[in-house]
Amino acid sequence: MTSPLRTKPRDIAAGAQRVAARARPIASASEALDIADLLAEVAHRWLEPADPIRRRALDKLETFSRQMWADAIDAMFSPITRGSLRTFVETELADISLRPPRVIGHVLARNAPAPAVQSIFCGLLTGSGQIVKAPLYDRRFAGLLVDSIAAVSPRLRKRMRILCWLGSLEELNAALAVACDTIVAFGHGETMESWRRIIASANPACQLVAHGPRTSVEIVELAGETNRWTELAERIAFDVAMYEQQGCLSPQQVFLCCEEASDGHDVSRCRGFAAVLGDALEAKARRWRPPERSIWSLTAIRRAREAHRMGRIADPSHGPWLPDELCGPANRFDWTLLSTLGPSPQLGPGGRTVFLTRVASAAAAVEAIEPLAPFIQGVAVEARDATVAQILRDRLHIPYVCKPGELQRPPFGWRNDGVPPLRSLCEQSCKKTGPRFREPGGDELNSCRAGHFGPTGGGGPIGAPVAGSNRIGPGGSAAPPTPAGPGPAPAGFFGVLGVTPAKLM
Repeated sequence: MTSPLRTKPRDIAAGAQRVAARARPIASASEALDIADLLAEVAHRWLEPADPIRRRALDKLETFSRQMWADAIDAMFSPITRGSLRTFVETELADISLRPPRVIGHVLARNAPAPAVQSIFCGLLTGSGQIVKAPLYDRRFAGLLVDSIAAVSPRLRKRMRILCWLGSLEELNAALAVACDTIVAFGHGETMESWRRIIASANPACQLVAHGPRTSVEIVELAGETNRWTELAERIAFDVAMYEQQGCLSPQQVFLCCEEASDGHDVSRCRGFAAVLGDALEAKARRWRPPERSIWSLTAIRRAREAHRMGRIADPSHGPWLPDELCGPANRFDWTLLSTLGPSPQLGPGGRTVFLTRVASAAAAVEAIEPLAPFIQGVAVEARDATVAQILRDRLHIPYVCKPGELQRPPFGWRNDGVPPLRSLCEQSCKKTGPRFREPGGDELNSCRAGHFGPTGGGGPIGAPVAGSNRIGPGGSAAPPTPAGPGPAPAGFFGVLGVTPAKLM
């Protein structure tokens, strides 16, 4: 890998020419299946405890604790099997006219490694050349991933070039836009806006697949016996703590659904579960040692805790319902639980901080998050009514709906931001639209998102209701469909510490 300080526009151009010369864009799904078998072997080796590249990763990667990396590697690669890859390829490439790009650029983010695996693997499945821009401060994982591909298939490795540079260097970003037919980018809202502007100026023919800021939540029913709480809390704690709550699938808020939530004075059941969840987060802190947090992170968490405490003091009867002793370790910031005043979605300061929100039912939780659906990547649901998950998928267009404990273990090929990861690289219609993928809540909409590439494989823009669908009303009753398009965001969602939608990731 070229030193980040030495990367020049000519390095990007030369790398693109080299991988383009070795590229063999697929002409049929059967060619992608052959590549899928090789990638399945790559994934299998990552899961072997004695594999030298896995051992190098555990020895050298420092973004997270060693044990978290071990569990993260298992979560990333265990869903990638020969069978799952073949099924994914056959499904994604069915009934489309293949026109893969010659060169694909991958702009990776440092907050979570899992998207890099899916993006690079899907790029390789097209047979195209790959230019990988590794994150400046965490480029080792991308390098090890490329090494693991080389160990299985030198032919695939020759189609790849990994480079690194400071993301704010627009001259180098423009060079990448000129060199590529498609760029898959991950990052903040400002990052996506910068890439749109650069591509429009440097190479309007380049397609931008933008994965910008989103967050996730969990909806949990507390009805029934309490003997299942420990196992449920452990699953939620896994989702919260993995990747230090930095990814778009990291839950920031847990809605606790309990009939007594309609009574503002009886919160014993929710407090009981909060105590169990705190124990689970403490156990995760022992297994996955939290990193040394920056002064800015510590200050943000302290402010959130203090705001919660002062709210209780100011209004003991109707303020935050979680007592201070359940909010987290008194002298440490390994994890934090906070209770909210109302059902509005909340965004926390990170550092394994979770807002607990009492609601009367799962239907009430769905109503609460509906206005923010365009900003929500995943929802984990533990509810007796199966239609809750169905409405989250079909009406709110949530890209990933699962059970608690599975948010950080998505299947390979899941639709990040509702975009099919392989089909979006190969369909002819995408190549004609230019760099017009929108951010959640934005106005611009690419035909890939409005047509077959919507979150459910069809329908309208993210956040718009499906024609004829019913909204969950109070008590689960049906209400008339709402107008298309996301409504205004509740102030509470972005009110914590002055966070804006562009800062979600």
